[in-house]
Amino acid sequence: MGTTKLAQNPRQAIRIVEDITKNNSNLNQPSWSYILRNHLSQGTPDQVLYLHTQIRQQGLYSLGLVPLIFKACASASAQTYGKSLHAEVFDEMPERNVVIWNAMIGGYLKNGDRESALYLFEKMPIGRNSVTWIEMIDGFAKSGDTLRATRQFFDKVPLELRNVVTWTAMVDGCNANGQLEAAREIFEMMPERNYFVWSSMISGFCKRGDVKEARIFFDRIPVRNLVNWNSMISGYAQNGFCEEALELFRRMQNEGFEPDEVTSQVFYLLVHS
Repeated sequence: MGTTKLAQNPRQAIRIVEDITKNNSNLNQPSWSYILRNHLSQGTPDQVLYLHTQIRQQGLYSLGLVPLIFKACASASAQTYGKSLHAEVFDEMPERNVVIWNAMIGGYLKNGDRESALYLFEKMPIGRNSVTWIEMIDGFAKSGDTLRATRQFFDKVPLELRNVVTWTAMVDGCNANGQLEAAREIFEMMPERNYFVWSSMISGFCKRGDVKEARIFFDRIPVRNLVNWNSMISGYAQNGFCEEALELFRRMQNEGFEPDEVTSQVFYLLVHS
């Protein structure tokens, strides 16, 4: 049976894997990759942890499979087991590249283990890239440790990696944790801004119920994209400002933007409210 067909039915895939291993046969790495990705996309990370035993027995801890296992460890319901397995897999790897180190650090942060993430970050023997810094900054900010995230960014991030992506990670992490004033200060310091960071500020203030401040940010955007429009329209709708949301929806259309699924859902709720 082909790997694509296997991947389309994860439950069947588990039975097939069991049959294969009982018969002393092996799946190759692409087959495992298809199966693991399907479990993750369908919200069954526990099954990835279950299947990892067979992967381990086959000696297939490849650079392609390990990030998938790490992702499952971070999101699995059995987080204590996931955390121990996370470290176990990492320790057994014959080689590690920057992708593996980043995945390991990100996994600890997603489980709220900032100290283990920081320990691994400091221990990292190979060059940190922008993804490494984004994982650290975003993870610390979203967990509420805005001060440490800010210190990391301004004291440790190399100047060449202080680009719009790492700046945006700082702002978005603060917004996600409700630290809107910290997010605002960092936002105003940004040398350049992308669409995402504008939407992050709009959504952050809308979640707090401050649509007036959100609208100020919206009106400041020099060139808007559909995500920016959706953020402001959704923010109005979520806070009960239906007339303002409809007015902005019509203005968006007049400026040549076609509604996507998000906009259409909000519009449907508005006209039926």
